[in-house]
Formats: sequence, structure tokens, C-alpha cells
Amino acid sequence: MLLFKLFFILISLSYSKESHLLYQETKIGSDSQFNPISYYFNEAFDTIQNPTYFSQKDFFKKHEIVWKRVRDPFLGIKEGGGLKVLLHDEFVPYAPRAAPNYSLHLIGGGNDYRRLAEWFDQNNYSHPYLWAFFSQYAAAFGNEAMEATNTKDIGPHDHIADLYFFDLVGKFLFMNDDVVLFFRDKAQLKAWPFQPVFNLKQDHVMNAASNFIARPDLFNANCRPFIHVGLQLLGGISCLKNSRGLSAGMGIAPTDPLRNKARLVTGFFWDEEGSLMSSLFINGGEDQHLRLNIFPGVLKWSSLSPGFFSAWARNNDLQIGAQVIIPVGLGLNF
Repeated sequence: MLLFKLFFILISLSYSKESHLLYQETKIGSDSQFNPISYYFNEAFDTIQNPTYFSQKDFFKKHEIVWKRVRDPFLGIKEGGGLKVLLHDEFVPYAPRAAPNYSLHLIGGGNDYRRLAEWFDQNNYSHPYLWAFFSQYAAAFGNEAMEATNTKDIGPHDHIADLYFFDLVGKFLFMNDDVVLFFRDKAQLKAWPFQPVFNLKQDHVMNAASNFIARPDLFNANCRPFIHVGLQLLGGISCLKNSRGLSAGMGIAPTDPLRNKARLVTGFFWDEEGSLMSSLFINGGEDQHLRLNIFPGVLKWSSLSPGFFSAWARNNDLQIGAQVIIPVGLGLNF
């Protein structure tokens, strides 16, 4: 806990940067929906994309499971099989459990932390990095609670590695401007989340996801490699002209990541100035044949430009939802 206390002191004394490197106000695309509330739902409920592995049932009770596992990390490490097992499972890069630790928690989480801090600064909060710290850890704890659904495969080591190391170190990294500029400019890293929707009929969250893309300019050309990282892993090509990007990729949507079980998924994307305008996934996560997200700036009704979501599930349900004004959308399934 000493490390947390030192970090609190550091960020409580932090001041706003002279310029925002990641967050910019916009009225179009996925970036227009970015705020602490929508971020919480996308991050906390990210694992609903794998409904055979994780469940939303008893969401708040699962927080108690995670807390009991992490409140004494040394005891949690022992109960999980010891330090050697922790290092092997959670830190060795080629281990199935470790890959999302580095890509989603360390790099993606660090990127989101800096963006949240800049959002709080833009909206005139004092100590924006402190607000970002608590906001992101609330979402991260919710994410771990969702993973606590599967106590057979997800033990204390997973929560301890994420909350005490990868989530924390990512924040340190992205407080450094040089690190931010490297991932922003060299890797062309962007957050392309979904639009979380509350299902009024079934009282659960649909269409939540924390996704990241990279398209490094390796060849100084308009078309470049495209990488999509999240619970759907795709690789392909992205072509940019002026401020518009069109991307396509193919890859896997894991159904049992620890046993290398997955289905083939294809995705198509349109973005403006890096802000995602629409995406279509075929045979992707959340047991869906098709998933379409249309973000603000595409559909217009009077002075409003809502976000829209629709999906055709494998059980033949039709899911629809819309997000207007409020940070989380409302939807139904038929």
C-alpha cells in the first residue's frame, strides 16, 4: 500500500499540462462520447464480450470477492500458488494471461488514464490526475469483478498483477509526455471503444468494450498496417486520405482464451481525424453474428446527432440501442 500512497502524493501535486496531448473536444465520433461515466461502463463491462466465460450476474457482490483477494496481496499471492506462479502466468510475455496485461492494462490503461486526466482538466477540475486515478481504478475494479465470475480460471494472481502493477505502472508511464507522444505519433495509438447500452428489458449492459487500435506509419504511405486490440484481436490495413481513414481487419474473438479457443472475426471501420465514426463486426464477440456501431456525426435529427447500435445475436435476437445526451445509451432486444 506504500506504493499507492506515494502515487497519491505525486498526482495530488500534479498540475495541468500546458497543452492536451490526447484529449480534444469534438462533436463527432467515438471521441465525442468520452467522459468518466461512459469510460467506466466500457472498461468495467468489457468482458461481456465473452458471455460464456463471464457473467454480469451479482456484479456488485463480485467486488467483495476481488477485495478479499487483493486487500492482502502477499496472502493473495500465496493462495494463488506463490510468487513463481504469479511471475510465470502474469508477467512472461508469451503466457496467455500476460498478453492483455501488457496491451490493455499497461499501454491501453495508461493511455486512458492520461486522456481522463486531460478531460478533468478541460472541465476545470482541480487535481485532474487525482480524479483520473480514482475514476480509472473504479472502472478497473469493476473489470476485475466481472472476471471474478470465473473463479475456476481467474484467481488472486490475475487481480493482483493488474491492480498493483500493470494498471499502476501504466499511469506512471503516461504521465511522461515523451511516452505519450511516442504512442500517439509513432504507433498512432487510438482508443476506439463501443457505445455502452443499458438493456431496459433484461436489466443488463450491452455493447460495452474497451478497444485500442494502432497503425504505425512504417512506409511513409497512405496505407499502413492496422492492429485492433481488445477482446477481439484483428490485423489488417488502414488507408488514410486527408482526415478520413478506412480500415479493415481479420482475426479472432476468443471464447476461451486460456485454452486457445476462438472464432474468426472480421471488422470494418471508418474514422475522421482518428475519431471512430462507425464500425461493423462480423462473427464477433458477445455471441453476435453482426454488430454495427454508428457514432455521433453520422446520423442527424434536428440539432441532435445520436449514437446508434444494432446487433444480430447468435440466438437470433435483434439488439438495438441509442445514445443521446446521457453518457450511457438505452436499448432493447427482440
